[in-house]
Amino acid sequence: MDKDGLLLCELQTQAIERILEAKGILCDVDSKTKRQYEIFRKIRNEE
Repeated sequence: MDKDGLLLCELQTQAIERILEAKGILCDVDSKTKRQYEIFRKIRNEE
């Protein structure tokens, strides 16, 4: 997956998380931070 694909995936993930948080379904900050870090690492490894 290229950087644009990863960025799109991250944006979609953030949108889904905001929807779930608004519905009170998701509020696990540690898991959210870990997912964002994993995506960041993937993007950095692509460069």
